[in-house]
Amino acid sequence: MPYSTCRLTPEYRDALLRLWADNMSDPRIRSCLPERYRWLYEHNPAGQPTTVIAINDGGGEAVGCGSVYPRRMQVAGREVLAAVPADFAVDRRHRIGGAALMIQRALVSRQHPAPAFFFGFPNKSSLTILQRVGYKPIGVAQRWVKPLRIAGRLQRYIGVKSLARLAAIPADMSLATADIWRARRTRGYRVQIMSRADERFDRLWERARGRFAITGERTATYLNWRYSEFTTTQYRFFTLLNAAGSELLGYIVFSETSGDAVVVDLFCIDMTDTAESLLIAFARWLRRNGRKSVLLVYAGHADFGRRLRRLGFYQRGDFSRKLVALGLGLTPEDEAFLFDVRNWYMFDGEMDI
Repeated sequence: MPYSTCRLTPEYRDALLRLWADNMSDPRIRSCLPERYRWLYEHNPAGQPTTVIAINDGGGEAVGCGSVYPRRMQVAGREVLAAVPADFAVDRRHRIGGAALMIQRALVSRQHPAPAFFFGFPNKSSLTILQRVGYKPIGVAQRWVKPLRIAGRLQRYIGVKSLARLAAIPADMSLATADIWRARRTRGYRVQIMSRADERFDRLWERARGRFAITGERTATYLNWRYSEFTTTQYRFFTLLNAAGSELLGYIVFSETSGDAVVVDLFCIDMTDTAESLLIAFARWLRRNGRKSVLLVYAGHADFGRRLRRLGFYQRGDFSRKLVALGLGLTPEDEAFLFDVRNWYMFDGEMDI
């Protein structure tokens, strides 16, 4: 079946919203399509996404779409424009044709100005298409879990809620005691829960960005757009402050679901001792508020994974997605730097939005 592609224009806006509604699995997105469109296309501080529509030449209808949105990155101390694939959808009866591949090829070739590279965490079906376009793997994103309370897990086996709570008491006390011991170095800090980023986030970004080989921009403007104004999930910032509360040392962006806290971003003045203090303070705050576990998805330097293990996290074997990238006109040295997973610290918030 013959297809063609074109850039998104106002006449295809309704077709784009239909493709989103028909092909995206997340019901939260389907419930607020116009709001999401405005958020993504009108308010992104890095600029508008590029969206390509696939047209069935036989009937003239729009049968697929794909986007990349701009992402400002810090790479080896330089500000670099990158792009992240998003909102890739093809109508079911056209998925065995060439529409999907045409969309991704058009997205790579129609960028003005051209980004230095594209990167993302595609699902399995999208990964096949992106690899045919030229994306290559950097590393694997793994899901990490830190249990805080285990009564819910025990109830699956015991069956009686009251008995599960009773049986969980020794294990819960052991988990809490371990975190009290780990927190011995965290004295002198303050914590605060915030719904929006302020000027302290900008100061932290300016102080810390040069310490990361490859990382995405985290100004207050970007963070508020990405998390505070996001239309389908409520996020909050758990912040670690100095004793006076005047300077931000690190933060976690998280959401909550069914008693679990889901970490989607984490940024600190350093990813060593300060990151450990932040994660332990976060776990203790969650435990005091009755939460069951902490979940996060991470891809990057293995040293951070080792730190997570020391803090009581373990890897979930039922989840893995590849961090992939496509460089455009890079020198061999730049390409080797880009595809070295040790240069990355990436969390769930950088996945397809």
